[in-house]
Amino acid sequence: MASYRCFILSAVCGRRNLVIVAIAWLLMVTSSTACLVVGFGVPDVSILDEAAVIVWDSKNKVQHFIRSANFVSEDQEFGFIVPTPSKPELAEADDEIFARMLSHIAPPVEARNRNKYVFSLLLQWRDFKRAFTKAGMAMAGSAMPEPVRVLESKRVGGFDTVVLEADNAAALLEWLAKHGYDARPELESWLEPYVQRKWKLTAFKYVREQTSSSIETKPVRMSFATETPFYPYREPRDSRVGEDRSLHVFFVSDQRVEANLKSDEISAAWNAKIEFAGRLQAHNAVQILGSWSLENIPSNPWVTVFEDRATARQPVDLYFSSSRDQSQILPPPKIIWRDNYRVMPIEIILLVGGSLYLVVRSLRWVFRKWANPRRTAQ
Repeated sequence: MASYRCFILSAVCGRRNLVIVAIAWLLMVTSSTACLVVGFGVPDVSILDEAAVIVWDSKNKVQHFIRSANFVSEDQEFGFIVPTPSKPELAEADDEIFARMLSHIAPPVEARNRNKYVFSLLLQWRDFKRAFTKAGMAMAGSAMPEPVRVLESKRVGGFDTVVLEADNAAALLEWLAKHGYDARPELESWLEPYVQRKWKLTAFKYVREQTSSSIETKPVRMSFATETPFYPYREPRDSRVGEDRSLHVFFVSDQRVEANLKSDEISAAWNAKIEFAGRLQAHNAVQILGSWSLENIPSNPWVTVFEDRATARQPVDLYFSSSRDQSQILPPPKIIWRDNYRVMPIEIILLVGGSLYLVVRSLRWVFRKWANPRRTAQ
């Protein structure tokens, strides 16, 4: 999802009801990015979960954004609208970036041994040993310009993309309707703030081939200039979301960051859990993000990982800034227990127990004899 969040464009009317699950659509944006998922015909798209990697180049004021989205639609076509403060550069990105990032921040694994005891006949020990012994670790211009202008159009990552510039939200909504996108009234209020700020809006459209039974897209990287790193958190009021919705943001910069929800009326801390905050080795960062990042990451990069489980979101966007707390947050080690089974032979236990029983009986008899010699004599 763009900037990790893209409102789904309702898919264009499809004659067949097809369930579309798009996973790992990565967008890389350089600054601020908002995303509106819209469809074509009916706004029948629901967002299940989102993830984004944001790489912030503070020296050049450029934000790179990689987004992963998992959503469901019953339409043949679907797309996204991503607002950015400046014209973005689009390029394909590596679809393994999220897997590598998750692997890097995974907690360390410690293997520990523990003994467990099982009771068995001595002759069956070999079978029990094979059955119970365990060992193992388990281990993404003119004087009167048109109210909506197309700045660029291209095909990238399996998507038809158009970068738009608009003077008013109503004209933009009319343009979207004319070109087959969903243009329901609720979208105008979502578009209005970005149009007023003179942001650019990139529309992504995916059209499934009639003969195709699967979705074939590649991650898309969006890079653009911005003064403050941003994540588009706002959604149209009628957006559909899953009950177990989640959002993960992996923020790479030169220091640990914090996120705040901001608008002209609201400014509040983002109530998201920080799962990880720590340094990355520069060579590890390049391996995780890809060769494109070689000239775009700081020499001593940090990664801050946020997790948001909020189903309903406030009508504001996220802005990132340096955190006052620059300590690391590392996950505790994951303990993997390896069970060492010890056999307790039943024959020996019975033998020892019987012997002890006889000894105790004998001692009791001797004690009674010694305590009552007369009775014993009689």
